[in-house]
Amino acid sequence: MPSFADKLPVDFGPEMTRGERIVAWVVRGGRAPWWRRVRWARVAGVTGALAVAGYVGVATTAYGFVRYYRQIDAVRFTDILLPTRWDNYRVARGLRQIAEAQRFVEEGKFREAFMYARSGVAAAPAHRDGRLLLVELLLAAKRPDDARRTLLEGLKDQATDAVYLKTVLTFLLQRQEDDLVVALARRHLPVVGPGSEPARLLALGAATASFFRGNYDEAEDFLRAAAKLADSRDGRLLAAKIEWDRGYRELALVQFRQLAVERPGDQEVHRELVGHLRQHGLVDEARRRGLTFQIAFPTQVGPRIELLYAYRKAGDNAWVTREAEAVLTDFADDEGALLALADFAANAGDVALMRRIANWVAARGLRFDPFAMLMVETLVVARDYQGAIDTIRRYRADFPAWERDYGGLVGSLHAAALLGLKDEPAAKTYLNQFLGQPNLRADNLLAVANRFAELGSEEAARRVLVRAVEVDPRNQAALSRLVELDVALNAGEDLAVHVRRLVQMRRPSPEILRVVHHKLGSDLFLFSKECALALELVTETLARGSAGGVRR
Repeated sequence: MPSFADKLPVDFGPEMTRGERIVAWVVRGGRAPWWRRVRWARVAGVTGALAVAGYVGVATTAYGFVRYYRQIDAVRFTDILLPTRWDNYRVARGLRQIAEAQRFVEEGKFREAFMYARSGVAAAPAHRDGRLLLVELLLAAKRPDDARRTLLEGLKDQATDAVYLKTVLTFLLQRQEDDLVVALARRHLPVVGPGSEPARLLALGAATASFFRGNYDEAEDFLRAAAKLADSRDGRLLAAKIEWDRGYRELALVQFRQLAVERPGDQEVHRELVGHLRQHGLVDEARRRGLTFQIAFPTQVGPRIELLYAYRKAGDNAWVTREAEAVLTDFADDEGALLALADFAANAGDVALMRRIANWVAARGLRFDPFAMLMVETLVVARDYQGAIDTIRRYRADFPAWERDYGGLVGSLHAAALLGLKDEPAAKTYLNQFLGQPNLRADNLLAVANRFAELGSEEAARRVLVRAVEVDPRNQAALSRLVELDVALNAGEDLAVHVRRLVQMRRPSPEILRVVHHKLGSDLFLFSKECALALELVTETLARGSAGGVRR
């Protein structure tokens, strides 16, 4: 076995003893001879050069693979070569995946689009359009909580982007997350600057959220938080709504009228003015303004449909017929306008008008499926229940795709017609099939429930509303209607549960709460602990509402 001296990198000849060689090596300072050190340096240099060349070769191969095979055009050679620039490659790869996701969406391949969008956003989290695309795909897949998380995570990079902020605030307001909207405004307003577009969006969103919750003073404070917001169209419109809800209705109408004068072509301002005029009992002025708006802007169908409702409410059927025919002529091939007119006919139960619209649509070769469903609804509203059933059977035979696309709603109308004919067992069968359908929408369920209630079948209407609240727990209209039916049917325990959820929503109807207060305070539910707790909560909510209506 070789000794330590045998391993020394010094060659002093075989005549020296082992000890002499150790001493000589120490005397030289533990260094090899110069000629051997030079040889080692060469070896080290060559080895290093080969390593660098190998690394560059591998990086070149990787760049070629990434650039030409994966077609990531935004990547540079230095992004692959230098470790300090590897983040640039990661982002470029994410951008490529987002582009692929958009292509898959155009091709209708939504599963692939979702996978690529998710990977792309993970690699390039600051890409706004990619994140918004991922949110759309999550919402389409009915994953709103994941969409919410994705949107909020994006605020780290997009808090000053007006387009992104508008999407986030709209999403949160639709979900009634008003407290979060206010919190986001308080967090970001000091950063973005009072004169910027993001500041205007944050302040308006927070003011709207505060208004929805009845915090009128806070809403006005937010309107003053961004430069010129209070004097803008949106700020003034919200301020008029605040005055109306506070009880200063004459002042609110003055503000609505002034806005309508300054913005004669603004359809939303017109709609708000006409709606508040009707609420205030000024039906003649509402009708005059509707007619004036129609004359000034004949290409906008919305005000003309509103005018039809006004004529119908006034009982002026001749004007309804004349104006409906004018809408058909002026919007002959506009499917959206024709659907709005058909919806008016369905709500009015005007079978003659609905048949006129259906013939008009069929003659022009427009998509008939939605009009077929509205025809059935028109017959149900007109109480021609057998006619509705016969029409459903005929359309099922003539348009096989119709029931596939609208099967759930068709089944609900079939159930309503059977209820009208007092065939409750058959109606229950169709209703069960309808409620078992996937992908039901709460607004559609609410409309179905209202139809059942009009037919006097409140139990069936309540079943549909329970399903609507399951589908969308935040749908305040459905929950309010369910509370009304709970009161009518003396469903005490359920009423307590539902009203406790209702008072947590924005501005629950005081009229409904007063009726609930009277019902829960009666001897009917005297020994129910749940009802007692709900009664206390309703009392507190009514008291807060009375205080919120006082201007300070």
